[in-house]
Amino acid sequence: MGAKERRERQRDTTRKSILEAASELAAAEGWHAVTLRRIADRSDYSAPALYGYFDGKESILSQLATDGHRRLAQALKEARTAGHDPADALVRAALAWWDFAGREPDVYRAMHGLDAPKVPAAAARAAAAELREAIGELSRQRAGVEELDDATDLLRALLHGFALLAATGLLPGGRRRGAMLVTQAIGEFLSLRGVGRK
Repeated sequence: MGAKERRERQRDTTRKSILEAASELAAAEGWHAVTLRRIADRSDYSAPALYGYFDGKESILSQLATDGHRRLAQALKEARTAGHDPADALVRAALAWWDFAGREPDVYRAMHGLDAPKVPAAAARAAAAELREAIGELSRQRAGVEELDDATDLLRALLHGFALLAATGLLPGGRRRGAMLVTQAIGEFLSLRGVGRK
């Protein structure tokens, strides 16, 4: 490995360390507690040194949110492609969204601009595309959805609503009941969209 590759690897390692420190602070105390000085203290770098890797706090949070959207899209893709039946694939994708929001609530909040800087819409497109593909595949097999973009946005709103209710403690019954409600809602969504039955 050459000197350039070593420097790039070290730079990537340092960036990951900074992002982990910010994420840990947010998980422990909320995004309002995340400051450059506290990130620097937690990551063993000086605050001015952080500027060699990020433009500031908003840049760090934006990167965390972008990485979160990337991981969510990957989780949706894996869930969607694991099912043989298109309806099952859509339910799996919806539950993957639910699981991600529950597993990484602070990242999820950053991804959607809650208590954190607004994230560029482009970062969220891959996850939406996975849901759109799941709906499209089901529609091609069973017919019924004419406007995939509308159906995708309706489904995203439904899933995001469940995730926010859970994150704010307004969904009684915990994660298990939430997963059951997500599954039930997807069934009703499919039935209302005319693709729930063969």
